[in-house]
Amino acid sequence: MVFGALCRGGLVRAKLVRGYDTEMFRCLLKEWVEPGSIIYSSSAEYYPDLVGIGFVHRPVNLKKGHLDRDCHINGLKGFWGYLKTRLSNRGGIRRARVRLYLAEYVWRYNNRDKSTKEKINTIIKLIKDTTNI
Repeated sequence: MVFGALCRGGLVRAKLVRGYDTEMFRCLLKEWVEPGSIIYSSSAEYYPDLVGIGFVHRPVNLKKGHLDRDCHINGLKGFWGYLKTRLSNRGGIRRARVRLYLAEYVWRYNNRDKSTKEKINTIIKLIKDTTNI
């Protein structure tokens, strides 16, 4: 199972998890999302008490559909479609490498609007920042 979040106008975060665990979701949300932020989710029943841990929760009822452009989860759904397409195009991947592919496609998605030169510069900066080169 992959747990993910998308900041409006921001970046996708995703993590491979071993199943639904309320405490793990709480920890990830506290790490990824600033207190007081509004969280839009596909359903209230799958998430911990978001209000109780400092967030504003706006569940989106996908069965009714929402025409309100400020109350939707289409951005994250777009990422899931992107991820599924990219992974299926690989023709299968080894379970041991799922985390690596997930990280790669999160990075690609988050940098999709950059030019090739900008992407290369970003990678070089990441390498410099994380090594002693």
